Amino acid sequence: MLKRLMIPVLALGVLLMVSAIPTQATVQPGPGPGWREVQALAPGQTSADTTVRMNAADCQRFLETRPDRTAADCVNHYSLKVVRSKTSARSDNLVLASFACGLSVESSMWNLVWWSYATVYFCWSPTYVYAWRVDCSNFGAYPGFSIAITWCGAGAQGTYADGGDNATISAVTGGSYGAGIRIALDKWGNIWHYCWNAHC
Repeated sequence: MLKRLMIPVLALGVLLMVSAIPTQATVQPGPGPGWREVQALAPGQTSADTTVRMNAADCQRFLETRPDRTAADCVNHYSLKVVRSKTSARSDNLVLASFACGLSVESSMWNLVWWSYATVYFCWSPTYVYAWRVDCSNFGAYPGFSIAITWCGAGAQGTYADGGDNATISAVTGGSYGAGIRIALDKWGNIWHYCWNAHC
């Protein structure tokens, strides 16, 4: 009698365990609270561009420094571009036999007063991905504003990896705010572009 009862209980336990295992269709990773997905590339897709409207107060403040622009220009632009190298090795000559490292993702976030670009270089295997290099050297601002990169580097690693930068944008008339970019890749080849804080 006990044996007859145990079989259905064990079967139910196995079913619950299997249903809890993440799959490509159910996993939706992200850098953490406060970050927003603005773009996503499916495996095989190589580029994307999108825009997000600014709020009215920021638009007005920006237009005071750019009288040549109008409210129609008060948008943030985001782009992603996947670059595949013919070599699978890292350019620093560190070779990991089980990983391929021939993939980088170029990203941008810009508007009418400042811009920030980040390129993330990834290595991956069938079960693990990580960002081994992040380039955040392309950034700047128009007169009346300044931008400083406060962090640039790799973040999470595992079945999902990301990297990018954080920036502080300041107005010469006073006031500042933060912004951030994260580029993410999972082991299935999905790519995401996340933004944080300013106009995001």
